[in-house]
Formats: sequence, structure tokens, C-alpha cells
Amino acid sequence: MNLNIYLADRTCQHVHEQVGTRSSFRDNMFHVGPRGEIPVYNGYEIRFEDEGKVIKLIVERESAGVEGLLGGLGDLKVDGHYQDVVTSAYAEKSERDVEKTGEIKMEKVIVVTARMSGKDNRAGRTNSRDKIFFAVYHTIVRPVLRAAYEAP
Repeated sequence: MNLNIYLADRTCQHVHEQVGTRSSFRDNMFHVGPRGEIPVYNGYEIRFEDEGKVIKLIVERESAGVEGLLGGLGDLKVDGHYQDVVTSAYAEKSERDVEKTGEIKMEKVIVVTARMSGKDNRAGRTNSRDKIFFAVYHTIVRPVLRAAYEAP
């Protein structure tokens, strides 16, 4: 069960539900793009990589780079409500090949990782997509959205 697109769609749906009808997003913010990317605040884009025992949130920014975001994240902590799904989370700067408009180039990104709690199945995690979404959202996505909103 690969959750890349599910997590992206569910994140956008959740954000739209939280802000309600009193707000609208410009520039297709919080809409899933063709590569599974989600444009968020201040030119940042996020996308998910489901690797089974870990789920990674890749944070990219085309123009100004991602360096300012890492300091805004602080220490990522797993709330007690979600410790049965996610055991730990951390963020690090990395370089990756990123494809944009048919061109692949090396870019600096932030990789925010949530390590999933071990379960007795092949993926090593719970099978409940909703439990995974809420644990991942509150542990790694929400802190990234806050940091991106406050970033210069």
C-alpha cells in the first residue's frame, strides 16, 4: 500500500477543511500537482515518499532555497496520541535529483522523516490509512507548514 498520492490528497483536503470557506488559496496552493507535489507557503513545495517503515516529506523551493526552513522546524516530537503509529521524526538537509518541466537537476531539499512503529505485517506499520495520515500530518507535515508560512 503506497501512500504517496493518498497522503498528498488527504493533506490538501485537511487544510481546506481547516480553513473552511472563508479563505481561498492563490497559485494553486494546497492542490496536488502532476508529480504529487503540493505548493504551500512562500514558494515551498512538499511531496511524500512512502518507503514502508519510513515516510519522508520532501521540501523543495525553486528560487530562494530551503536553508531558512530547517531552523524554523526546531525539534520534531511525536505526540503521545500518535506514538503507536510513528516512533520518531527528524529533519535534515540533502541534495537530490529533482525533475521539473522535463529537466533533471540537483537541488538542495529538506527531508523530514517519520519512522513508523513496527507491526506484524510486511510494511512494518499499521494498515489504517487514516491513522497513518493523522500521525504523519501532526508529526511532520504541520511543523513544515508552520515553518514555511513563517519563512522569509
